[in-house]
Amino acid sequence: MLRADGSSKIGMGHVMRCVAISQMLKGEFELGFAIFMPDKQVKEAISAAGLKVLELKSQFDIQHAHGYDAVVLDGYWFDNTYVKQLKKLRKKVIQIDDLAGNEFFSDVVINHAVGADYSTSVFHNQTRLLTGSKYALLREEFLYTHHTASVKDNLESLTISMGGADPHNYTLKLLMAITHTVHKTTSINLLIGTAFSQLNELKAFTKNHSNLAIHVKQSLNASEIIDLIKNTSMFICSASTVVYEALAVRVPVACFVTADNQQGIYKGLVLANCVLGMGDITVKPENTLKATMQEAFTNYSLARSYVKNQELLIDGRSGERIKEITRSLWN
Repeated sequence: MLRADGSSKIGMGHVMRCVAISQMLKGEFELGFAIFMPDKQVKEAISAAGLKVLELKSQFDIQHAHGYDAVVLDGYWFDNTYVKQLKKLRKKVIQIDDLAGNEFFSDVVINHAVGADYSTSVFHNQTRLLTGSKYALLREEFLYTHHTASVKDNLESLTISMGGADPHNYTLKLLMAITHTVHKTTSINLLIGTAFSQLNELKAFTKNHSNLAIHVKQSLNASEIIDLIKNTSMFICSASTVVYEALAVRVPVACFVTADNQQGIYKGLVLANCVLGMGDITVKPENTLKATMQEAFTNYSLARSYVKNQELLIDGRSGERIKEITRSLWN
């Protein structure tokens, strides 16, 4: 059983990582998805992945575990008390983590951030720790499609992707900064998901800037996203799973932090010289953000040189590794 929550208010990251794991484990296990108070769009996204949706009456309900041998948890609200309750039911627990906490009672902990540090953590139940991009939680289209880098010589097109829901509308914030820093012939794509609730604001801005080549791309499937990234000069995104999707396709990337839980991925990718680190967007005022974007565009040649390092991080085999570890839980 997969257990995560998501909505237009809290974002879709936890849900989409569980969808990725479901693709890795399909054919091996009977799978279901338990979720608390999902939006209609969220339910549709889960169903589209071929998963049965179980709507919970309480966020901490564990009844969803009955009938399943293992539970995959992705969410900061699933604390050790919750994990222990599942263990009492004799369930194997796989926990997707970002924060590298102090104590873990699950059977497996997965943190796909490069350089995730658990040196001060305590593990119980012979917990297996899986860290780094070799366990990247990517959908199968990104894992198993081999991409050949076709890096553009110039900034012909930009794609902004700040998460499928982007509840704080950093997409618009970046768009407003970019319109002052790029050439008017540069194509600007805004990649948003079904849970994005501020589409009217984007459309209003686009209408008032009809002299710019702005294109809103909503609810694209994985293959369509890959095609969009392949034809993008620079991909501007948050340090969430979406940055690993970009690295899988091989494209120059400018990366922002939009939440504390992204610090691990962000720092690791910057140190590995895979992305341009643009800092924490949540604390950048408008004028500073304009300067930040100008810096990114000025350093485009540097971002292009980083593409060769991306292949070292995303090798397309994380699904095989996670499937094998999951199988071994009953050995």
